[in-house]
Amino acid sequence: MAYTAPYQPGDRHPKIPGAKRFLSRYSYGKGLGESDEYTVEFGIALRTWAPRFNAEIDNGRAGPRVPEDGSFNWAVQRQMGLDDAGAPAALKPLVLTGMGHLGNMTAGPDYLAARPLEVRQQVQIQMVGGFNNNSIPFDLAGQKREIHRLLHEPQLRLLERPSWGVSMHSRAAMAWCHYWMERDPGDPIWRTFRGGLLIGNPNRPTGTVAPWIQDKPDPDTQGLSPYCLPEPIPGVAEVSRKNDLYADKKIGVKASELKVAIIKLVAYGELFGRDSITEELLGLVLQFGQVVWALFAAITSGIQFLINMDPHHIFDLGPAERHLAAVLGV
Repeated sequence: MAYTAPYQPGDRHPKIPGAKRFLSRYSYGKGLGESDEYTVEFGIALRTWAPRFNAEIDNGRAGPRVPEDGSFNWAVQRQMGLDDAGAPAALKPLVLTGMGHLGNMTAGPDYLAARPLEVRQQVQIQMVGGFNNNSIPFDLAGQKREIHRLLHEPQLRLLERPSWGVSMHSRAAMAWCHYWMERDPGDPIWRTFRGGLLIGNPNRPTGTVAPWIQDKPDPDTQGLSPYCLPEPIPGVAEVSRKNDLYADKKIGVKASELKVAIIKLVAYGELFGRDSITEELLGLVLQFGQVVWALFAAITSGIQFLINMDPHHIFDLGPAERHLAAVLGV
């Protein structure tokens, strides 16, 4: 007779006690007890948890998806981290990854720097999704909300992990920097934060760059954003190359003012007296010429028109991976 996973009241399984303990961290999973019996209450809690967890997968969390019909199958057991004894498996350090504007969650340098560690089962990656990654102005508020939600999501059990860090590229690094600057230092999540990677960071603090970068930006440069970090984030390597449009802005140079004006429009939606981004851009084109369109195209879509975007996308990720491993202690 073929095996059927427990799915109805009265069924029993040795891992159900561990599942009940797992679900007890949620309000709908309280009071389930410690027995190995599939009870009505356990089934209700399982059916409540499953669609919420699958929504996390839709927003970038690693699969497999779990059944929403109350079945206590292998996928449910794996996602609950249950070992053969029915107890939660040891939690790995977490790496929060974030892609650049119009980027791919699993193809950018943020993910690729952390992926070898996950392949070796040294860390768990949690990708940041759930926001509009195509919008102009950038949906920084939505991205910050998603970062906050994930860091406080009971499912990720951040407070139980030995360490956690970030690997963010481009506009995700921008959102992360604003989240960092607006954080509550008293939040217990920061106790195990160890740093990570900010790659092509538009908010790069002045003169800060990872030691392994060969073509470093000059010391008197910072990120393109007008709201750069006032100082480096402890444990974070700023992975930026010279001539990166987003991360290499010369301080006090007239030519930088045009770039800042455009990033204010594109990233922050800050207007300067006109009623729309279109009108603002038209005014800048009339004032500064075709270079405005080249900058706008490069920032909004990465198009290599008059501007070489390779320094923003191409990196030696070996040292970045090793830095991430070192700060996370793996």
